[in-house]
Amino acid sequence: MATNRFIGNAPLVAQLNTVTPAVVVATNTFTLTCNSKTITVVSVAGTVAEICTLMAAAVTASLIPEFQEVTATDNVTALLLTSRVPGQPFTITSSASGGSATFVTTLTTANSGPNDLNVASNWSLGAVPVITDDVVLEF
Repeated sequence: MATNRFIGNAPLVAQLNTVTPAVVVATNTFTLTCNSKTITVVSVAGTVAEICTLMAAAVTASLIPEFQEVTATDNVTALLLTSRVPGQPFTITSSASGGSATFVTTLTTANSGPNDLNVASNWSLGAVPVITDDVVLEF
């Protein structure tokens, strides 16, 4: 067995999710959800750009604590959600209703940091421990 020590060397990296609306028509509803709390916008103009603009503004203006942990950026063809605190992960899901509309979330940049057990550079062997490793955590 190999001994793999947690050393916490990974740099802080902010998580980035890209949320892309598609097949948008007027009256479609687009929703972001975090911890069962939602932000919803409804399309009037029926364009992707409109949804990105409306949702970025809604997230930015939100007083819901979970949504205050991310920065929302209108990228015209997609909504970019970035963790305000590098190394702090978040889980936000997206959905669309009405017609064939979609609102798909993609993890663009994974969260990382010196406290993340799933990052190889945080381990002395340069790999996340496997079942045959002896793991050492020093506090």
